[in-house]
Amino acid sequence: MGAENDSFILLEFRGFSMVQSGPRVTHLSYADDVVIFSSGGKRALKLVMHQLQNYENCSRQLINTGKSCYLVDPKASNITIQLIKEVTGYRHANFTITYLGCQLYVGRKRISHFSEIVSKLVKRTTG
Repeated sequence: MGAENDSFILLEFRGFSMVQSGPRVTHLSYADDVVIFSSGGKRALKLVMHQLQNYENCSRQLINTGKSCYLVDPKASNITIQLIKEVTGYRHANFTITYLGCQLYVGRKRISHFSEIVSKLVKRTTG
């Protein structure tokens, strides 16, 4: 078996479409962490999961489903949340989460979103 990736996060987000009728999908990646933005529709999610399965088959690297999760807009319906869980098999996480040391959140900027990173910077500059 291949090495497991550290994490995978699936977010509901209005991305871009490669073709006019295609699903809106984009991604960000760093090392073995990947964030995928998708419309959250069943068709788009199935296509994303199919491509992830292709990646696993080709690379022999497995996605660590225990560390994998998805985020949705806090106003998303329970039906949407359940649909994403059924298609992906991942757990639902709530905002705010930390990704690569930065807070991911929805809504207005708040001091609490940045206090941890400010504390780390202050420690490094004073110590």
